[in-house]
Amino acid sequence: YEHQDATLFASWGIDMIKVDACATAETAEVLMVRWLTELNGTGRPILFSNCRNGCLNDDEGADMQWQPWCTDTVNMWRTSYDIKATWASFLANLDTLKGRGTYGKPGSWNDPDILEVGVGEFVWDGTDAARDANRAHFSMWCMTSSPLLAGNDQRGAPEGLTSVLTNPKAIAINQEYAGNAGDLLTVFNSSAVSTSTGTLEIWLKPLPNDRVALALLNREADRTATPASITLELADLDPRFFGLGSTDLALGTLTCVAEDAWDSTTSTVNNQHTAEVPPSGVVLLVLSQCTAS
Repeated sequence: YEHQDATLFASWGIDMIKVDACATAETAEVLMVRWLTELNGTGRPILFSNCRNGCLNDDEGADMQWQPWCTDTVNMWRTSYDIKATWASFLANLDTLKGRGTYGKPGSWNDPDILEVGVGEFVWDGTDAARDANRAHFSMWCMTSSPLLAGNDQRGAPEGLTSVLTNPKAIAINQEYAGNAGDLLTVFNSSAVSTSTGTLEIWLKPLPNDRVALALLNREADRTATPASITLELADLDPRFFGLGSTDLALGTLTCVAEDAWDSTTSTVNNQHTAEVPPSGVVLLVLSQCTAS
């Protein structure tokens, strides 16, 4: 019935299909390749999502090795279990993206599941804490080039919540690509000395035109906790991200313009940048116009 179903779906004008195939006896590759053929045969552009196994080894309890057929077969693949509307589930799904930035590319993307912005523990109650948590969730999906599928009820959504989901600077980060879908700073540079603890993280995504996006994330679940200092050392960043030579940093000072994606402020950063990040919060920056002297 797969040919019949694909033809019917296309006749309805659908734009996306997700194939799950729980308990199937076939390998994920066999199943997904067959559906790829059926969908392409309809003549309609349809986003093809693999919800089967995150494009890992079929034995998910084994070595969890990446399956290279995936990027040539589907447009997006789940990397995680189903997300729940909790801070802990958001973090767990985000963690499945660590080390996967090189896999995502135009036409094929990591998918940590639907956004829970405005739902459950992310419900919008008008407080700064709710704002911070929703911004953090949305920012991290943007930083990792993840699909932005809103999971909240759009009808009558609070203006503040809608402003999170429609932030043009965050969405621009999500939509741009320059060789990596986004990953932990320490994946790019294992010797980085910028802040990196079990609770505090820095994520990086290269952007076109000699720019870099950075997310300074405070994973602390207790929203009443005090903000934490997160320090970015510019020397941890590959100067080639900014169109500079590999030896330019030996000259001394690296100076960049930093724009905050949430408050739209800009500042000049010399060598390092420290931000006070609220619990369950993020600071989302774009660095540009970097020079070494």
